[in-house]
Amino acid sequence: MVDLPRHEVWRRRYRARRYLGHLTKPELDARFGDILSNITTLTLQNQVGLLGLGPEGKRWLVLWTECLEEFQLRYGPYPNGLPKEGTFVDAVPRPSERGRSAGRLANAPVPEGQYLVRYSDPRFIREAHERGRIRFGVASAYSDPSLNYAIRDDELLLELAPEPGTYDASALDLEGRGLAQHVGVRFRHRAPTDFLVLCLSRRLLPRLFSDFSADACLLIRDPGLFLRTLRESLDAASHPLDLLVGPVCYVDPVRPKNFRFDMRFSKHFRYSYQEEYRVVLQPRDPGSPIEPLFVELGPMTGYAEMRGPEV
Repeated sequence: MVDLPRHEVWRRRYRARRYLGHLTKPELDARFGDILSNITTLTLQNQVGLLGLGPEGKRWLVLWTECLEEFQLRYGPYPNGLPKEGTFVDAVPRPSERGRSAGRLANAPVPEGQYLVRYSDPRFIREAHERGRIRFGVASAYSDPSLNYAIRDDELLLELAPEPGTYDASALDLEGRGLAQHVGVRFRHRAPTDFLVLCLSRRLLPRLFSDFSADACLLIRDPGLFLRTLRESLDAASHPLDLLVGPVCYVDPVRPKNFRFDMRFSKHFRYSYQEEYRVVLQPRDPGSPIEPLFVELGPMTGYAEMRGPEV
């Protein structure tokens, strides 16, 4: 029996079930860019690299191979049909002076176990570390077209294009956490209200400094203490807000694991590599106006540290 190359096994398996066959050309192109963004990374040496072949790297490599196979089945041999060079230039991390500095910062030891990272400008990191001054942004503001590829997202909307025949639209159960609109074989899930959000990451990575135009970061060594202190500060200020926390669930728009989404903690899988952890403040009055909010926790020096060239 002939042992086939790994990529050929993946291609044959895909041909037996073309789950991307219903996508339009723009949708297939977008998927190409989304996967490209996740199989590439910025190394500690400030070079563009590929994920290793661990479980996560293999998962993205399989998706990449299947996407390439769909292009070949439609348009012929590689590189026929692929997006034009430069189409997704922003999807791939680029070496930069910030990347060189970020490599040194990310190479420093990190705590054992769980930690959280906030990437930002050094002055804001210093304010957070010394005073505990934390800014919560309005979720809907992240759809601003002036934001870069890594940040710009409609946080209130998630659009899906699932493989036909793999779902029952009548069985959707969103448990009050969003509104679904079924259009042909496309779904749009929309959050019922806007909310405030603090975006953190569970990883210290060189690429994320570039993504967030950050020259420094706040590394929170004790997430539990941080969240307890935040809750106490919110309670003391009597803000009419509910605090919700948790890791973001990244959704493959073609092959979602289910259709039950809490939109406050759900994002398109193009952002998977960011490994985001969210702190959400949900207004108790859905009709109340919502603006960015600063919360002061007091000094964080006992459970967090600053990293950066100027801090």
